[in-house]
Amino acid sequence: EVLGHEVGHRWLARLRFRGTAGRTGGELLGRGAVHWSFFLDSDASVMEGNDIEDLGGGRFRTVDFARGYSALDQYAMGLRAPGEVPPVFYVEQADDFRPSRAYKASSAPEGGVSFTGVRREVTIEDVIAEMGPRLPGADRAPRVLRQAFVLVEDAAAAATAERRAAVERIRSRFEGYFRQATGGRGSVETRLP
Repeated sequence: EVLGHEVGHRWLARLRFRGTAGRTGGELLGRGAVHWSFFLDSDASVMEGNDIEDLGGGRFRTVDFARGYSALDQYAMGLRAPGEVPPVFYVEQADDFRPSRAYKASSAPEGGVSFTGVRREVTIEDVIAEMGPRLPGADRAPRVLRQAFVLVEDAAAAATAERRAAVERIRSRFEGYFRQATGGRGSVETRLP
């Protein structure tokens, strides 16, 4: 998940949208304006946000986080066309948190948090109105990412057999993780020719 998150920063998370009265909306964004907001129903994106359940009556609950790349993520990555991205929502004016702590847009994702607020829908058309279309589009964007892993050693940390084996485990597992996290729409090649 950590590696998936860091690789995701190649494309994510910087999307804004055109809101009411033509104003730019940055409410999708959280920490550093390069992660999803705690209050965005990001479908448990590895780029933060949460999977948020709408309980009705203006009450919401976070139910999951950090499971993969959402449809919105995959659009930004070039793996989905606009027509394949369902609307997302964020919660505005969040309050009455349980457990009783102060949560804000930049808070780390966390399951089991309930709160009140106002649900605001955002469509991919709202994002495109502000950001322009994703180029290249999903029909031309690369589906295979090539990525090398390098172990750097210095006097304090030698490239021991154990450290080389740890890097090899991470490398070999990341290919399957990336394929699963993109719903099979993308892959990564980690072997050098």
